[in-house]
Amino acid sequence: MAETCGGRFGKVMSVHLGGRTGDGLALAEAAPMLCAGTTVFNAVVGHDVRPTDRVAVVGIGGLGHIALQILAAWGCRVTAISTSTDKADDVRRFGAHALRTSWEVPQAEGRFDFVLDTVGADLPWDDYVAAALRPRANSAWSASPPAPSPSAR
Repeated sequence: MAETCGGRFGKVMSVHLGGRTGDGLALAEAAPMLCAGTTVFNAVVGHDVRPTDRVAVVGIGGLGHIALQILAAWGCRVTAISTSTDKADDVRRFGAHALRTSWEVPQAEGRFDFVLDTVGADLPWDDYVAAALRPRANSAWSASPPAPSPSAR
């Protein structure tokens, strides 16, 4: 049965899974890894991110906090990028090695092998992609910005 609940997709289907999540882990606790974790992990593997890479995660919300944990566990040197330093304790707890504000990104010229955008906003892409990435580096959008990405223009 579908019910309207707003958000990006507007409807949610109620389904019973045929698998188990494991002892002591309720499905509600596993849900973020099943959804956000799959989204982030697919971007990491699909862009050949290596454990030695320096990566930036733009946005420390639902996808972003999962991305920090996955990339840190993957062995990457992880920098969180947020609009403020208010989340400094959180990003370090999630495994980030550094936190930069979005205004500091232009000074990170050529620093990252991979930039993962997890926010659905139109950002200053020249700063995030052109300036911050190393030559022959990759970027991925896990959230849909309102304007087309630079690669789609």
